[in-house]
Amino acid sequence: DNVDLKSQQIEVVVRRGAVAVNFPQGMLLREVENDSDGLPNYAQLSLVLQELKRHLQGKQADRKNISLLVAADTPYNQIIATMDAVRSYQAVVATDVVEAELFPDIAFGDAPAKKRGRAGKRS
Repeated sequence: DNVDLKSQQIEVVVRRGAVAVNFPQGMLLREVENDSDGLPNYAQLSLVLQELKRHLQGKQADRKNISLLVAADTPYNQIIATMDAVRSYQAVVATDVVEAELFPDIAFGDAPAKKRGRAGKRS
């Protein structure tokens, strides 16, 4: 079972309006909608990835790699902020705040085309 988990890819798909976490590859695990200001909710994205990291560690299927799939119209600063969110998070150890590792080995790709439903009329 954990051999299958180890071979599965984690994807973060960045589009306008939401960031999707796919696990395994191509299968939506969680979609994180933008916040009320229309900006990506990086805190929520981090929580989703922390939960996934703990799940994988519990199954002895931990990994450091993740794929970041970005829509062509994504602003550069949003790509950098998303990289920061998937790489690590701040955790408190004793009395110190430290950067805890999530998925620091990031591969890039293009976001897949959105699937569109057929809305045509039949005559």
